[in-house]
Amino acid sequence: MDYSNYLSYALIAVGVFTAYMAVVSLFSKDRNKARAEQVAEVLPEQEGHGLTVAAIILKQVLTLFGVNLQHQRSSSIQLAKAGYNSQKALIYFIFFKRVIQPIVLVIGVYILFHLFFVNRESYKEHLALFITSLLLVVIGSFGSGLFLKNSEQKRIQELTKTFPDALDMILICVESGLGIDAAFARVCKEMKDSHPIVAAEFERTRFEMTMMSDRVQALQNFGDRAATGAVRTLVSSLIQAERFGTSLVDTMRMIAEEQRTDRMLKAEERAARLPALITLPLILFILPALFMIILGPAVIKLNEQGGIFGNEK
Repeated sequence: MDYSNYLSYALIAVGVFTAYMAVVSLFSKDRNKARAEQVAEVLPEQEGHGLTVAAIILKQVLTLFGVNLQHQRSSSIQLAKAGYNSQKALIYFIFFKRVIQPIVLVIGVYILFHLFFVNRESYKEHLALFITSLLLVVIGSFGSGLFLKNSEQKRIQELTKTFPDALDMILICVESGLGIDAAFARVCKEMKDSHPIVAAEFERTRFEMTMMSDRVQALQNFGDRAATGAVRTLVSSLIQAERFGTSLVDTMRMIAEEQRTDRMLKAEERAARLPALITLPLILFILPALFMIILGPAVIKLNEQGGIFGNEK
């Protein structure tokens, strides 16, 4: 049996997966850098600065394809929800979505067409190539969407978990007489090591509130990036305070109490689900062994006496 074809197809599959992970790493490096340094990303007025040579080249390629990055607001919001706020991340994402992804899809569809219609029944002989083509079709069709959705869900979970602590600290700062900007700065300083994601969001919001002419818009951007109920409630309260000059102490105390209660209820809910979750492992793995331990000696003794398996001649 010739294994050279299978080896070559396996190497192709590994190469495709490596290429996909390389594209993913472009985003991961950008987000990890933001987490480590805890600095605000570039504002829209400064989008031309801070680009690498590769990003500039890809931007020119996208321009040749007729893609205007200024009109990609929906993609920018999706990337911001996933934790990628720089223009460099937007360039990489649009290039992968508009250029790389269609090419990968066409290659995958061509391989499938060749397997099913040109060389019939060949997909049974070349299983590795068939799996590779399916992987190419999936990446070409849903690669960017799946990656963003996964990153957004992980980020929302992290924000939901750590935001009540940040909210308590903001409440303490506001009660002590600090303004919102100073409270955000204090939260960033205290939580940049323990909760880097929420600290980065507050740092970016503080920077936008300082540099942008419309502070309400900066708060709305914060609510768009961190799409959780607690953040939106806080943003609504801050916008109301900015517009009408209302007091924040009572409102933030109520929000902080609600968030602590919600976190406790979620923990109790997870604890209540444990009996249902361990039922299937208990039935599959523990009960058979328990039955063997309890009934095993009796079965062996009865078998020796010829009572079960009929050892009688």
